[in-house]
Amino acid sequence: GKSAFLNCRVKNLGNKTVSWIRHRDIHILTVGSYTYTSDQRFQATHHKETDDWTLQIKWAQKRDSGGEA
Repeated sequence: GKSAFLNCRVKNLGNKTVSWIRHRDIHILTVGSYTYTSDQRFQATHHKETDDWTLQIKWAQKRDSGGEA
């Protein structure tokens, strides 16, 4: 029921964009800082002046894990 934070460091991104995709159904969650899903639990942030991106999953649930639910 707490928030989960997934961090990713991307070097030399150039003009490309970071996207977060849910593996189980290949659903696009975010593109850059734009949330592409209607599930409001997901939010991506880019930490300015760094190469760090974070996906926040609010009210994380067991089914959000990488394993089988």
